[in-house]
Amino acid sequence: MRSRFILFGLAAIVIAALIILGVADQFFVDFLWFTSLGYRDVFSRIVAAQVSIFTVVWVAAFAMIGVNALVALGLSQ
Repeated sequence: MRSRFILFGLAAIVIAALIILGVADQFFVDFLWFTSLGYRDVFSRIVAAQVSIFTVVWVAAFAMIGVNALVALGLSQ
């Protein structure tokens, strides 16, 4: 039973590493391309916008899920 957990853990680590490497590879290629064209500022703004949008959406979703959880807990008692 314990070996199964270790195997699943290793598989999860390998999958996560492959996903991270794929994202990092695309990011690095885009960075080099924008830099070679002289548009490093444009690349910085694109990345900043993507991070900002991701953060706003994540916080909004977290807040809505939290409110729904509190309402569900309140109605269950």
